[in-house]
Parts: sequence; C-alpha cells; structure tokens
Amino acid sequence: MDDGLFDWDDANILHLAEHDVVPEEAEEVILGDPLDIGLEVVDGEERSSHVGETNEGRILWVVISRS
Repeated sequence: MDDGLFDWDDANILHLAEHDVVPEEAEEVILGDPLDIGLEVVDGEERSSHVGETNEGRILWVVISRS
C-alpha cells in the first residue's frame, strides 16, 4: 500500500501484522499528536520513535525508518 504519505511495503505490513497492528493504525498514531520519544541511527538508517493513540484508543509505539 502506498498512499503518498506512507510507503508500506510487504515486509513492513507483515511486521505490523506480527504485532496485531494494521498500517492504518500506525498512520493514525503518526498523524495524531504522538509523543516523540527520540531518534537513533541503526546501520545507517535513521529511526524515530513515537507513542500515541489510535482512533480506537489503542496505545502504540511506532518507529519510522528513513534511510
């Protein structure tokens, strides 16, 4: 799925599914008002962590990778 703002490849969708999360829920967290936890670089990849609430009230920790 690629909605223009988020680029969801099969590996990312599968990773979320392993945690019983769908891409739309992760997007709700990021587009809401998440608490920004921090930024780290792992193997040259920048990763930012955020905690927030989905529209259904689930609290999720979402990590966004930027290479």
